[in-house]
Amino acid sequence: MSAEAEFQKLLVDTIKGNAGVMAIAAGCYDRPPKDPFKGKSAYVTLGSFEQLEDDADCISGFEFTQTLNVWSKAVGGVECKNLASLLRKLLHRADLSLTTDALVQLTVERVVTGKARDGITHQSVMTLSGQIEEVV
Repeated sequence: MSAEAEFQKLLVDTIKGNAGVMAIAAGCYDRPPKDPFKGKSAYVTLGSFEQLEDDADCISGFEFTQTLNVWSKAVGGVECKNLASLLRKLLHRADLSLTTDALVQLTVERVVTGKARDGITHQSVMTLSGQIEEVV
């Protein structure tokens, strides 16, 4: 499994494994199903993943940016902000481990909350960044 896929699996498993997050969110999806809310009013999707090679002497690795999207159809932006805050607390500087490669660091760099294009749904766009050292 690539380091990128390994990180995605870790991220989704970490989010789905948190009771506080999952009390609000219906799920965390790479590709949302037809009804992503599943009886709740919020869910999380993975956005873009960007990597920049960051090799050092005898160490193969890269820096990355991962976007998470929080979606909420609850009236007002409070639920969306609360869910984004829970995710920030869960992920920022979290001590998480990859199976094969090494997650050197993970930080939540930015959270921007506003209305989605439909003018009704609220959306928080979260920018995570980190560094992975690959086992070669």
